[in-house]
Amino acid sequence: MSQSTAVQLSYDSNAAYRRGDYAAAEQLALQALRVDKKNADSLLILGNIFYLRRNYEKALEWYRKMQKVAPGDVSLKINIANTFHAMRNYAEARRYAQEVLKTDSQNVSALTALAYAFFEEDDYADSIPVFQQALQLDSSDFWLHNYLGQAYQKSGDHLRGIEHAWQAVTLSGGADSQHINFAYTLYEAAIEKGEKYIDDALQKWLDAYSENAVVKYVADSLRHSPKVTKADSAYVQNIFDVFADTFEDSLAALNYSVPQLIRSAAAKIYGTDSEAALNVLDAGCGTGLCAKLLSEILPHAAFFGVDLSVRMIMEARKKNIYKQLFVDDLEHFSAVAETPYDMIVAADVLTYFGELQNVFDSFFRILAPGGNFIFSVTRNVFDSQDYYLHLSGRFAHAENYVKSCAEKSGFVLANQSGAKLRNEGEAEVMGWIFTLRKP
Repeated sequence: MSQSTAVQLSYDSNAAYRRGDYAAAEQLALQALRVDKKNADSLLILGNIFYLRRNYEKALEWYRKMQKVAPGDVSLKINIANTFHAMRNYAEARRYAQEVLKTDSQNVSALTALAYAFFEEDDYADSIPVFQQALQLDSSDFWLHNYLGQAYQKSGDHLRGIEHAWQAVTLSGGADSQHINFAYTLYEAAIEKGEKYIDDALQKWLDAYSENAVVKYVADSLRHSPKVTKADSAYVQNIFDVFADTFEDSLAALNYSVPQLIRSAAAKIYGTDSEAALNVLDAGCGTGLCAKLLSEILPHAAFFGVDLSVRMIMEARKKNIYKQLFVDDLEHFSAVAETPYDMIVAADVLTYFGELQNVFDSFFRILAPGGNFIFSVTRNVFDSQDYYLHLSGRFAHAENYVKSCAEKSGFVLANQSGAKLRNEGEAEVMGWIFTLRKP
């Protein structure tokens, strides 16, 4: 076949790539390379496809092959920088971005890649001027405002942090991701400077987006509203949809230990290599962290997961642990579920409920006799009430309140242990792991 055939195949591959048909684009690019192994466009497309699949090592392989053909290609160098960033090799990401900037100091993509690399290395002092330079060239990029705001906030300049986080909200047209970032920025400022420090920014946010579920719930949290008895479902869904891709990495950074603690509680009942063919409901399953650990000690169990977040369910499905997964609100799911479960686990889920009685009643109904309900709750160290809505949007509970709700539902307290659940900033979050049994 001729060189023109390779060009046509590469053209067709690019067209398939642009319409999102990556399987066809891959096959056409490979065909083009069989005709001309130095076809740069096909090498680039294959690198991009594997990048989108998050197979970064393979993406780099194709980018390296293109580098031999077109060593000076600027877009390629930026792609390589972004790939190293995704692999958390920030030094290499920085090196490739700086290489582009040596010959093109106004390249926004390279400036952005460099600023992100500094940011991820916790070098906020160096990231701030680079973000500013990128924004001078492209003031419409709300993600640049987002990260510049975070850099200011992490440097202790909360006023500028709030200012740029607000710019990100408005420029994005009120995107969920930017509302969530603004909420985090206000939360951090309130922790460091006091709640009065954020009053004006919070009110401006409420005035502009009064119907937004995230905004309303965060405002209630930052003002410790006693009227709120559970987190708004739309708020929870939006939060976890936004963070699904990075959820497990974020928890690792917080020294999150609840799944391991629940595994230990289950092992006290069933041992570490049980033959029991249990039906296990993972309530608020998230990405499947808890079920993954439980499956190691309950290899014959059938796991069922339910979560509000579609994207969390998508991540959980990748683990190939669950027999069935449901996208639903926990209260609705437990009200209509027919399967009698032998065990229900809720890892860091009841922290989004203040009032627990309805949840306990529903779970008691769908547990089989002799079944166990294992869950975590955060200890209320803030006041003497049954539960407390923290600035973070999470509820903390009084020990006696949890026990009272359990008893009213008909549960028997089988086990209770105090533990550190996670870190939150510089503070340790303490709580309990409860095991309740249905007689």
